[in-house]
Parts: sequence; C-alpha cells; structure tokens
Amino acid sequence: YQNYPNPFNSETQIDYSIAQRGYVSLKLYDIQGRIINTLFTGQKNAGHYHIIWNARDQSGKRVASGIYLLVLNFNQRLKRIIKIKYLR
Repeated sequence: YQNYPNPFNSETQIDYSIAQRGYVSLKLYDIQGRIINTLFTGQKNAGHYHIIWNARDQSGKRVASGIYLLVLNFNQRLKRIIKIKYLR
C-alpha cells in the first residue's frame, strides 16, 4: 500500500500485507541508493501490518526534505518499492 500521508512532514504510516508466514525486510533509501533506516527485519505471520516512520535515520537524526524509497522484501525477493516524499 502507499504510505499515508504522502507527502508528509513529521511522520507517515506504512501499511503492508503478507499472505503467508515469511521473512520481511522494510528498508528506506535515499534517491542515491544509500540506506537511511531499517524499519523492520524478521519473521512475520500472514496478516496486515503497519509501521510509523518519523523521518529519522538509523542514528535518530531527522533526514532532509526529499524523496525516499521504501523497499519491501518478502522471503528474500523484492516485492515493492514505494516513493515517499518528506516535506520538512
């Protein structure tokens, strides 16, 4: 699903669903391909999930305004790339 709201200025909700138990990885990248934050990695049961991103990098610093890519991998395969716009 697309994150909501998008664009956003303080936090955004990211929703996703998986049909069966498996390994999930949610990572954010800048448009140069550098990793910004890992939101989740691990096993999940089938179901619908959401996570909030507060526009911070892995060290807890606020990121700059811009376009970010959320990459969802399921069972080690790329499933989805979502464009997220952050307006500071």
